[in-house]
Amino acid sequence: MKLSEDVELERVAKETHGHVGADLAALCTEAALQCIREKMDVIEMLDEDETIDAEILNSMAVTNEHFKVGLGNSVASACVRHGCGSSTCQLGRRRWA
Repeated sequence: MKLSEDVELERVAKETHGHVGADLAALCTEAALQCIREKMDVIEMLDEDETIDAEILNSMAVTNEHFKVGLGNSVASACVRHGCGSSTCQLGRRRWA
């Protein structure tokens, strides 16, 4: 799924400090699912062997808002590992020499 022109990847990167690769993959999936949820009214329920119309797929784009929703549902694994479980943990913000 494509990204909207308004997506600020640097901002997403700053807000995902402490996230590992699997966390980032889950965030991207959640953002894409949020985009799909918004379009459910124009997506017809399909049989297993049918596909979504290309025009509808091309009209979908993940936005900053979709990432914001996804971030609200995520916790950085690096923070969980040391026990705080906080998405705003400062432990991971240390600089290592």
